[in-house]
Amino acid sequence: MNQICYQTDSISASIKDFAELGFMAISKVDSTPAIEEKRVVLMFHKRLDLIELVEN
Repeated sequence: MNQICYQTDSISASIKDFAELGFMAISKVDSTPAIEEKRVVLMFHKRLDLIELVEN
């Protein structure tokens, strides 16, 4: 499994945009100490695999 990470100014808007493309959130939006407490979410698409959204 591979993962691509995208930065976004609005994680909520990006979740909606990616959902319209067939992705579904597989984690809760949460902050992570690994990336300076930025909010992140993992999203999955059955053909395109896993992406991570990171809010600026």
